[in-house]
Amino acid sequence: RLMAQVICPPFPILRRHSFADGKLFAWKGRLHLEAWKGFAEREELADEFMRFRFSAKPVGDLDLDVSTLDNRQSNFQPTHPQARAFQHLLDDQQAVGEAVLNGILSVYDSWREYYMAADLPSENMPKLVNPTELIRVIAPSTVHVLANEKDGFTHIGFGFACKWDEEHALGVLTHKGRVIDVGQADTAFTDK
Repeated sequence: RLMAQVICPPFPILRRHSFADGKLFAWKGRLHLEAWKGFAEREELADEFMRFRFSAKPVGDLDLDVSTLDNRQSNFQPTHPQARAFQHLLDDQQAVGEAVLNGILSVYDSWREYYMAADLPSENMPKLVNPTELIRVIAPSTVHVLANEKDGFTHIGFGFACKWDEEHALGVLTHKGRVIDVGQADTAFTDK
């Protein structure tokens, strides 16, 4: 049972989550980011068919996923670069949140053009001018602390539910608070 969880500050308690035959795993936990309150609720963004998938979490709470460098290591602990990247997020959560919103807004208009050309409902992708307006149409769900180190820090990805694409969702990849990539959900958990 002790192998099933790890306490490794600055992370909260992490629990082992195994995949397939149990040899592949990641660490899962729950994270509270006070500066990330005010977003739409995931349930508000889903249509009636998809609402059953979501359970309400306290406002500001996100799922935390800490990737392993080598999934076959049974005694894996988060690395120092992962801890530094995570601590940077905790210390600068307001600035990181603003950078993420600005990154999303930088691609939003081109996505909206494509969306509108496909004759999809305009209320799902309203015209936005300010990055803070995005909080009406997206909801953060997961923080991914990735494994590969660059300059002493790992990448951190943010997964979001979004009103315009329930199936593929939204992902943002960052490094030391700077947005590296914005795309569908897999962008948040794909190391570069």
